[in-house]
Amino acid sequence: MILLVTAAESASDIAARLQRTIGGTVSVAQNFSEAIAQLRRASFDLIVLDQHVIEAEPLELNTMYSTLADAASVEVNFALTGMDRLVAQVQSALWRRERDRKAARTAVVDFLRGELSESLTSILLETGLLLEMPGLQPDVPEKLGAIRNAAHRIRVRLDSGETKQT
Repeated sequence: MILLVTAAESASDIAARLQRTIGGTVSVAQNFSEAIAQLRRASFDLIVLDQHVIEAEPLELNTMYSTLADAASVEVNFALTGMDRLVAQVQSALWRRERDRKAARTAVVDFLRGELSESLTSILLETGLLLEMPGLQPDVPEKLGAIRNAAHRIRVRLDSGETKQT
């Protein structure tokens, strides 16, 4: 979903053309107050800001930016930018946003994979050491062996990349 923030008279035409060209839903806000209200009600992928609104309401810009959540933004001078260029800028901003989201997702997965690997290593080492201790009660080696085997199976799956990524 795209939010177009502009006071231009042609805002609805621009939104309709963007919607036809790029797909998805394009909403319009005439000023930052309307933009902030829409950002609080819905999640947007991209906010397209008209330079004239920024110049007219410079103090509200920070409030609007703090409300963006994970939406990307692009600033455009609608008086100077043609529709083809606007479409190209919007497509590029959406592509960058998706690329950044994928990179962040990959970083989180890699971090969690590392943390899990460290924990599994610890479990495998500790259960191995405990199994070597003399005088364990008869049922303890079997239980420790089950824990060790489960940790080993998880480790094999983790090392082979056999986990689901969304």
